[in-house]
Amino acid sequence: MNYDFLISLAVFVRLLEVNDIKAKYCTANMQKEKDGRNSVRVSVAIAKDEKRLNEFIEIYSEVVKKSLGVEFVVEGDWRELKEL
Repeated sequence: MNYDFLISLAVFVRLLEVNDIKAKYCTANMQKEKDGRNSVRVSVAIAKDEKRLNEFIEIYSEVVKKSLGVEFVVEGDWRELKEL
């Protein structure tokens, strides 16, 4: 791995909470252990307020539903980031 900046999930979630930033992750296409032990890759939506976050997720979900016939497109659930 050659990344400029790495932090743990716990630190990332805490930074979001301290700064009152809302975030959810999508269960579709999750990849575990791809970048090493105890690692996970997920799609995360981040917004300053809950309303914006939910608007984005609603639009994103509609696009995914319309694209389900495309190879590798799968629908996932959106969950609180701290549940990871």
